[in-house]
Amino acid sequence: MKIDFNASYRDVAALVGSSDRASEVRSSRAGFGKLLASISPDRPQQVDKPKDSTPKLPMAPMSPQVEKGPMAMLGGDFPSLIPPRLEPSLGKVEVSPPVKEGGSGVKTPALFGLRRVPANDQFSRLSSGERAAVVGNIVQRAGLSHKIDPSLGMSVAEAESSFNPVAVSSDGFASKGLFQLLDSTGREMHAQAGLQVKYNPFDPQQNVHLGVGYLRKLHDIFSRATTLPNKLTTVPAANSASLEKLAVAAFNAGEGRVAAAQQRAARAGLDPSQYDHIESYLPDITKKYVVRVMQLKGRYADFFSG
Repeated sequence: MKIDFNASYRDVAALVGSSDRASEVRSSRAGFGKLLASISPDRPQQVDKPKDSTPKLPMAPMSPQVEKGPMAMLGGDFPSLIPPRLEPSLGKVEVSPPVKEGGSGVKTPALFGLRRVPANDQFSRLSSGERAAVVGNIVQRAGLSHKIDPSLGMSVAEAESSFNPVAVSSDGFASKGLFQLLDSTGREMHAQAGLQVKYNPFDPQQNVHLGVGYLRKLHDIFSRATTLPNKLTTVPAANSASLEKLAVAAFNAGEGRVAAAQQRAARAGLDPSQYDHIESYLPDITKKYVVRVMQLKGRYADFFSG
């Protein structure tokens, strides 16, 4: 910019002032540009984070055992639900209607599948060992009365009900009590025994007396030729060992089915008086039942001899 100092003061001042105004305009334009850039939506915004005034605690190094194990553990035993205390019901025992044997004397063998009805006797407060001791005393007296080895009676009771006097089978036959007697069999034995008390399959004394009595009856059936209601005739056992096993098999499967197995063995040229010769013609569950009872009998032999 050239200034003529010979010009008047007004002209020189106007010329100098115009330069300052141009500079102000340029400065204003530059500042406005910066302002636009600062508020542009395309410009990434920086958020000022407040400084954390909370003091930092030093982290203790984790032990190798903690680093490898779970992050948290509960002390003591894990919590468990406490079942509510059940009060025994004294109401009427509801059971399924009995299934008739149809005159053949054969019942479907069943080892398991027991359902329980409310207990209202002394057994509900006894441990399994105490139950066995009480049943053993009852079986011993019944064995002496019916001339049946008490260790055999005890073995049948355990195999049938595990010493539960109020057990009812869930196989459709509704066998009941310690010896799991069918109602038809129990009532028949009750009538033959001439008992003056009412038939009650859940009474331990009565059920044991009838169950051991039924074992005695089966021994008699297979100790001589006996014609059964299904018109089959039994073959007398060759010895006491076979007689005992034939009676136990009949207790489980029915005397009619055992007599039928004897006939099949005879037709095959085998000796029907020997249990080992007819065993293959019996249901598998009955064969296992006989084996189990015989094993238990060996254990209870010491129980009654002591």
